Amino acid sequence: MPTIEILESIFARFGNPETLVSDNGRQFISGQFEGFCDTKGILHLKTPPFHPQSNGLAERFVDTFKRTLKKITAGGEGLTEAINTFLLCYRSTPCRSAPEGKSPAEIMLGRTIRTSLDLLRPPTAPHKTDHSKQDDQYNRKHGSKEIRYNSKDLVWAKVFKNNSWSWEAGQILERIGNVIYNVWLEHKKTLIRSHCNQLRKRCESDETETADERQPTQVPLDILLESWGLDRSSTDETESIF
Repeated sequence: MPTIEILESIFARFGNPETLVSDNGRQFISGQFEGFCDTKGILHLKTPPFHPQSNGLAERFVDTFKRTLKKITAGGEGLTEAINTFLLCYRSTPCRSAPEGKSPAEIMLGRTIRTSLDLLRPPTAPHKTDHSKQDDQYNRKHGSKEIRYNSKDLVWAKVFKNNSWSWEAGQILERIGNVIYNVWLEHKKTLIRSHCNQLRKRCESDETETADERQPTQVPLDILLESWGLDRSSTDETESIF
């Protein structure tokens, strides 16, 4: 892959740097590369020939990388797995020469990254995640509140098939995560996974079927109106006009 394409991929994630230091390789002294740096507003500095100490940080990292990779692969790991193992350890290890002794990942991301060593620590108390904050903002905006379901609760589940959907009678088996549930569809004898927004509470009185007489499921009017964003009062006014 051309050098410019690789750098463009890196810059797309982290932004254009102010200064770029390289050796005098042919790919770095070409007119095309110089034009690339000028377009991005990057100051390109080239080290003196046959003086690798001028780019000592990069040379030191290459040395550390080669020695560590050799030790990891000696244990039987493949090359790709060894590279990922090295990068995870390197990026999560605090550095004395870094500001406040932080790890490279903490400096870049503003937080520590989770590794296998975190499993040795005692579990922390659950805290409110950004996902929960987004749910609260959505509920405040739409005037809704997240409904929690328990095991064996009777529900109406929204089932999608062939670019259409219908309400099917079901029962909650278990909760997966915060808002995902495993639902058992009674009539179809099928297990599905549904979001809480695709479920509605169901009472025994909602069932119009009997074991002897199997009829199409009759969904309560309130659920149908809610699915289409209609209000019960508006439908009553329409019926009174006619």
